[in-house]
Order: sequence, then C-alpha cells, then structure tokens
Amino acid sequence: MFNARHFYVIFNPSVPAGPNNKQFKISQAHDFYNELSERVNSDHEKPYLYWGKIMRSSKSAKEQFNIEEARKVIRENNEKGINTHLYISDFNYFWVAKVEDVSKGYDQEYFKNSVEIYQHERDFGAEIEAWFKITDMTLVSRGHKETHQYIGGLYLLNEKKKKSLDPYISGLNYPMIVMDDLHDETLFDSSEPLVKSKLRDDESFYEKIHGTINKYCIENESFRKIATTARDLIIRAEMDFYDDRIHNLDALYLMYYKALEVQLNEIVIHHLKENWSHENIRVYPSEKGVSSFKTTSLIKIKENDIHIKDFHKSFSIRHLLNTIFSSEYGDRVCEKHSNNHLFREIPDFYSFVTKTIKPMTDLIDTRNEIVHENTHCLTLEEFKSFRAKILGIGQESILVTMVKSAYAFEKLKKKAA
Repeated sequence: MFNARHFYVIFNPSVPAGPNNKQFKISQAHDFYNELSERVNSDHEKPYLYWGKIMRSSKSAKEQFNIEEARKVIRENNEKGINTHLYISDFNYFWVAKVEDVSKGYDQEYFKNSVEIYQHERDFGAEIEAWFKITDMTLVSRGHKETHQYIGGLYLLNEKKKKSLDPYISGLNYPMIVMDDLHDETLFDSSEPLVKSKLRDDESFYEKIHGTINKYCIENESFRKIATTARDLIIRAEMDFYDDRIHNLDALYLMYYKALEVQLNEIVIHHLKENWSHENIRVYPSEKGVSSFKTTSLIKIKENDIHIKDFHKSFSIRHLLNTIFSSEYGDRVCEKHSNNHLFREIPDFYSFVTKTIKPMTDLIDTRNEIVHENTHCLTLEEFKSFRAKILGIGQESILVTMVKSAYAFEKLKKKAA
C-alpha cells in the first residue's frame, strides 16, 4: 500500500509581521490565509501564495531541507492522485495547506507573492530555507488540546518504524517530511477551493452549530459525554454542511466516520487500560504500520511490541472489531474463543457492538474505498443516511447509544462527569 508523505512546519506566533513591529491580527497563518482567500475569491492572475520557512541560524548541509526530496514527495503523490499537504502549526492552531511545488531562492517572485514577514526577515539577515507554493488552505483545529492531538497524528517512518511527533519534543529540524494518521485524504478534492468558504475560526458560528445540534439532535448532557475529539469532528462537519459544502461529500463522510472511530477507541482502549493492564495484552505494529492486539501469552512477544498501558494512539474500527471478536487460536473469528471476557464488566457495551457496530461492514468498506481505492462514488442519500445515524436524526445517535451502554460501567461514568 502506498504511504503518502507530506510536509510539516511550525512558526512563532509572537513574531511581528513587518516594519515598526506591526503585529498580525491573530497570527502569521491567519494573515496568510486571508491574503490567499482574497486572491482566490477575486480571480487574481496568481491565485496562490508562497509559505516560506525562515532559517534564523545556520544549518549544516546535512541539516538543510532537501528540495529535491521534497519535489519527489509531490511527484509521487501526484502519480497516485493524492494532494500533498503542508501542515502548519504554532501549537495552538493547526492548519492544512495544499502544496503545488517546493523551491528555494531569493527571486522577487516569492516575496511579491507572500505576506510581508519574509521580506522583513530577509532585511534583517534571515534566510528563507524553502518556499511552498500554496493554492488552498483551511483551519483544522484551534486550541492546544485538539491541536496537540492532530500533531500526534503526524509521524516519521524510520526503518519501517513509526515515530509519532510530540509537541513537546525539542531539537526537531523543520520543515519535516512526515506521514500522517489524520484521515484528511480527501480534504482538497472538491471542485471549489476551501479558501472560498468561511474561515473556521468564528467562535459565534461554532457555538451556533453546537447549539443547533443540542436543540434538534443530541441534547447537551449527552453530547458532553461524547469524546472531545468526536464532538469537534461532528461540529466541524456540520459547519461545512451548513455552508452547503456538499460538493465534497467524501471529506464530510470521513469526519463523521472518524467521530465514530474516536468514540469506539475512547471506550475500548480506556477500558482495557483501566481494567486489564495487569494482563499480557500487547499491541504490535505490522510492516505496513497497522497495529493489532496480542491477548494471549501463547504468542511470542517481540521486541517492538507495546504493552496496552503504554499505547497512546488509536485503532481503525475494523481492527477494534477484530480485537473484540478475535480468536485466541488464530486469525479466524471464533465466537466460542473470543475476547468477550475482556468486556464482562460492560456487557451492555459488548452487546451494542455485537448487534449494531459489527454489522456495519458497508460503512467500513465505503470508508476504505474512499481512502485507499478512490473507487466509491458516494451519493447524497448515502451521506445523509450515515449523518442521520451519527447525529440522531429520526433516531437516537449511535454515539449516544454507545456511550450509554458503556456508562453502565461506573468508573467510565465517573470519568465523563
């Protein structure tokens, strides 16, 4: 399976925008977004901007960003029909931009087609290590907690081993070439640039959508008990849906799907850590980077296996189902020898997964076809049906039902309070 590579940079939000210590309205990324949006919406002859990576201290040749390797990343992604992302963060906001090209140099083309900070920094002796040509951009998260979760979804692949990025790791060399587990594969696949839509940093708009969900779908007390990231994904999807951005149904579908996946992980992984960390339950990565469980001492433990208590990422829905219903005698699913004993404290949840989540193979297949094969043509009816299941339109939200079934377990109930 092809693993797409992307780019990741950080910036200092306290750096002034230009001469006379002029400050950005919010941040460098916000000003960049606003300028790009203005160009795209006004049919500018150059509907793009360059995001530059400022280098304030000298680097050795080995440490400097490899432009040729970066261009290879874009070329390989293009050959697979995948957009190349530039992830941008100041650890409070997390942005995703669409990259068309990467270059280096001091041609005025770059400075004229970007924000003022780069010319200002160059005047004071700083070098611009790389220029990323950006044609589209959107804000994914705001607030440290959610942003740190997104950064944790980026990783380096070194000798077939994943090394997840941590916001608190120092000494990293930016820009970085990364892979991700963010499930935003179709983010820029719409016919209209995302910068033509309203910026997702409007707190009043966010609260309006939140209130609408509480009033018509999931009342606030139940919504509050859903995992934070799942709630934010639902609100983000609803903000897009409210703006009639249904031309990109795949991206919206994946946000609702990810909310379901996040909530399932929240319950299963927390339960296993809380109640079964004394057992020899381990996670092991495959060569493709996909993790699975070992739940028996009969299986030989390998050096890179991770004990469940030290596991801090998430599983796909399919892998979680394979965990709950896996056989201790091989890969074949066998109810008689399943791992249902791991969930004896929360029988209602186990029953819910058996009767409701396990039969949803069509949703899993649709997700995989969108992400991996690009073969599924999602219809508006299919999308609305899945959205209704998540939000609880004409029925109880599948997330609420899941949470209720797990809250019968007292410790999980206390955790949510």
